[in-house]
Amino acid sequence: MAKGEIHVQLYVNYADDEKLVSVSRSARLLYVDGLCLAKRQLNDGRLTLQQVEKLMYPERPANAKKAADELVKSGAWEWDDERRAYIISAWLKRNKSAEQVQREREAAEEAALLGNHRRWHEMRGGMDPRCRYCIGGESGTRSGGRSGGGQQDDSTETETETETEKEKPSSPPATDSPEFIRFWSAYPRRVGKGHARRAWNQATKKKGADPESIIAAAEAFAAQCKSNRTEQQYIPHPATWLNGERYADPEPTRTDEPRGWWDN
Repeated sequence: MAKGEIHVQLYVNYADDEKLVSVSRSARLLYVDGLCLAKRQLNDGRLTLQQVEKLMYPERPANAKKAADELVKSGAWEWDDERRAYIISAWLKRNKSAEQVQREREAAEEAALLGNHRRWHEMRGGMDPRCRYCIGGESGTRSGGRSGGGQQDDSTETETETETEKEKPSSPPATDSPEFIRFWSAYPRRVGKGHARRAWNQATKKKGADPESIIAAAEAFAAQCKSNRTEQQYIPHPATWLNGERYADPEPTRTDEPRGWWDN
């Protein structure tokens, strides 16, 4: 398995499942493609009408709706009228939620930061003022950790600032929308989450930018960075990218092979 690949579990006898055995072959293929898309986008098994139509391309939209309706009738999918989207019925029974995946990723990133602090700072007896563990100890807080009597200005984002550097330990964790979680997961450099969250709210709620368009632009930017092998230090912070409305930039001309129909 290549590093970074994403796989979805599929029972080998899925076609004999009571919810799929009576649907058409097109509907069964749509079901499998829907699983793959939901796993890649971390959307908790929610598929929009537009995504379903793209998954069924080059079939006509009417045929896509017919296949989707088959899955709803069989119980394999559900229709969420409020969100105007299809829901894969058993998705959260067999897969982790987007919030759970994000928590695990953040825990892994935090463990890596702490490991680097112990290895490069504690063991070598040095201190890095950019490291929150050096400043606030292994609690990860900065209360009482400012040295030199100077008052630091937290209003400006720095290249080493992270969310936990600004939040008090007693503050309840912020509740992120599913769309922001998807953006955060797609963006190629995940640092400064607090700033990114504020920039996201600014873009989507105050400027009226379409969340799906931002997510698609972030995915395209991530693919571009991967293709160009861009080093992390040269990738802008997500907040910088959002504040600069980089999601509205025209997509660069691609010289590689076009994406497949399943890569929405």
